[in-house]
Amino acid sequence: MADLSLAKYFTRVYVLAVPDPKQLGGGGPGPARYAGLGIQFAVTILVFVLLGQWADRKVGTGGLFTILGTFLALGGTLYSLFRTLNKDDKDRR
Repeated sequence: MADLSLAKYFTRVYVLAVPDPKQLGGGGPGPARYAGLGIQFAVTILVFVLLGQWADRKVGTGGLFTILGTFLALGGTLYSLFRTLNKDDKDRR
């Protein structure tokens, strides 16, 4: 008899109610999505700054490519960020 009760104990199914995020007023991208955008923003600028510094050393300019790389990365990542956030906003509607 003891074996049957243990089998019954270990094979129970527990059902947890998980609320639907759309019913709670959420449903949009979570904080991890926005953290990912921030990391993408930082890494892109870092890469372009490092490439600009490398180009400055190769060509012998005094920081011109570093500045250009910084502004190019800033413009590109802001454009990407705005497009992504606008898309997320349209998807929520």
